[in-house]
Amino acid sequence: MAKTVLMWALIAIGILAILVTVALALPVKLWRTGEVSQPELEHLPPAPDAVKPRRVWVDTDAACGTDQRRDPDDCLALLLLAGAAHIDIAGISTVFGNAPVDEADEVTRTLVQTLDGGAVRPGRAVSASVPVFKGCGAAASKCLEDGGSLDAQGALQQALQQGSLDVVALGPLTNLAAVLAREPALAPRVSRVIAVMGRRPGHRFHPSENLATGAMLFGHGPIFRDLNAVLDPQAVAVVLASGVPVILIPYPRRGRCW
Repeated sequence: MAKTVLMWALIAIGILAILVTVALALPVKLWRTGEVSQPELEHLPPAPDAVKPRRVWVDTDAACGTDQRRDPDDCLALLLLAGAAHIDIAGISTVFGNAPVDEADEVTRTLVQTLDGGAVRPGRAVSASVPVFKGCGAAASKCLEDGGSLDAQGALQQALQQGSLDVVALGPLTNLAAVLAREPALAPRVSRVIAVMGRRPGHRFHPSENLATGAMLFGHGPIFRDLNAVLDPQAVAVVLASGVPVILIPYPRRGRCW
């Protein structure tokens, strides 16, 4: 009797495995890449008269080097911004996201110190001229938890009082949202927010986009969240409601931004 039950259990498991494999292998485009045909949303080259940023505030959750599975993109962005001759970085704030804010703050300060002495921009001591301020360690309602700080918000508020800023938001919008919620009159001083977030309806984020040979689960996974948005959706709502211009830099594919 026990052998019969075991035999039928093994048969059932085998059938289930076959069904799952067949289901994953079905050539359904939405499953495999998450793409929805919306050609009007394709990336267009910037207009020739597009305004280049001059005075910039960078808000980052940099985590390069802290874990093999953490993104290096913020550090690369900071390196590029530090090397741009036409950009004046008024300040850098840190926020939770890719890593706890303590780690993001340490990584950012280490990177800025590495740039000291004009390593990227000759003749400019980046660490001396660009201060780093520690910010929120959690979403708005729990900002000071997990090692958070209000230094970033105070510094950003002061920088806006001194003049207009482009805000490059590489992580959640928590710090900026807190400033705009406390001082809505400062919103016109934010020339624009360049935020790394946003996706098309129905688009699923995963790194292979079914382009790699032997992609995990036939190109179905892993599926990622729109992390900078979902970690603090209330902050996104505050920034959008403030009326400041927002430019979204979403998940790229094949050299295009959607």
